[in-house]
Amino acid sequence: MKQHIWVVALALVACGPGMNTMDGGTAGGAAAGGRAGGQATAGGSSAGGSTAGGATAGGATAGGATAGGATAGGATAGGATAGGATAGGATAGGATAGGSTAGGASAGGMVDPCLTAAHDPVLGTLNATTAANVQQSVAAPMGLVHLAVIGAQAYGLFDDHTVRPLGVFPNLVAGAPITDVRTPADRTAVVYLSNYLAKSGTQLLAGYTKLGMTIPGSVALIETTDAGVRYFDAPGNYSAAGISDGFAVNGTGLDGRAGTNVWMLNTTDGGTHPLAVFDSSWMAASGFTAATTSSVLLLGYFHGGTFANVIRAAPPLQYTPAVQSAMPFQLALSVQVSSSGDLVDYGAFGPDALAIRGGFRATYFTSYTNLVERIPLSLAGSTVTVGTPVTLLSSMNECTHVAFNAVSGSDVLLGIKDKNGLRVVRLAP
Repeated sequence: MKQHIWVVALALVACGPGMNTMDGGTAGGAAAGGRAGGQATAGGSSAGGSTAGGATAGGATAGGATAGGATAGGATAGGATAGGATAGGATAGGATAGGSTAGGASAGGMVDPCLTAAHDPVLGTLNATTAANVQQSVAAPMGLVHLAVIGAQAYGLFDDHTVRPLGVFPNLVAGAPITDVRTPADRTAVVYLSNYLAKSGTQLLAGYTKLGMTIPGSVALIETTDAGVRYFDAPGNYSAAGISDGFAVNGTGLDGRAGTNVWMLNTTDGGTHPLAVFDSSWMAASGFTAATTSSVLLLGYFHGGTFANVIRAAPPLQYTPAVQSAMPFQLALSVQVSSSGDLVDYGAFGPDALAIRGGFRATYFTSYTNLVERIPLSLAGSTVTVGTPVTLLSSMNECTHVAFNAVSGSDVLLGIKDKNGLRVVRLAP
């Protein structure tokens, strides 16, 4: 189920999209279940910066609701009613939508069963298998949306649109802001953070989008050594990942050029160009992006025909010529790693892929995770071989959410969120 909540945002324009808070994020193009960024592409636009709680775009379901002008949360979108009540800033299901009891106590008079379910202080309601090497857990600084680790130093993207140093895990303390990821012109505008903080060398990349048919947005290229920042026009920047020459940005354009592609922001020569193009038969929208420690790019898209999130693995020998020549490669030539309607986030765990599966609880306005898998990848020259997925974490209920994942050397850091708040949990190989 796709994260492209921007479809719902446009359908619910009469309902004040992006004005309500849902589970710590903004709804209607912002965070559904705490982190849908409203900027991925669906049918040529962009969807978002994060997981939209596992929603399907292009006329399917978004957070359990039909997108594209049909029903949202089982209610009529576009200014009609939600759960029998007014959906334009009034009530949904008898409770305040995005105002009072979003992801909290009740909805429609029902008490959220997650409030009384037993929660582990580290994993919440997720259960670790013998393949999961859970090491440490620390409470996340208030307002943390995503993080990245350069060397041992962690940096965080915060909900006030700033990037701040965090120190060395597990001693995470938010320092003074390095920069605001918004362009100066957008600092009084309503914007929606994309759910990534990508790294390349000593540089970071963060982005956001705004409401609009073209899903306008920008990315901020941040040099951590001197706090320098440069902004690039980047409509629909849904996700990004760093490689040695810069950043791969999955969106609908970059630096004045348009198209639903994976784009290259080359920090070596300052150029921008398409890096990988989607096959026209996919009717593709933007998807997830990650990079393994063996420099394999995991490039994703939402398949408009199958309504699935698809991830393909591109080895350095495939994408490096495209970086050097500015001539994109065909992503269809890359091996498929995952294809599923319940992929709500994706990342890397050392040399392997990390798949996060779940959905969106429309009744309580929260996202959930029910499966975290490590997918072995073997690199030999221009060939990537995909192994059998290994379950790391699983849950039988919908009470815990993996809000983000970040590579930290050979480890992975997970942002695990439940009724007790957000924690950063380290998993080792």
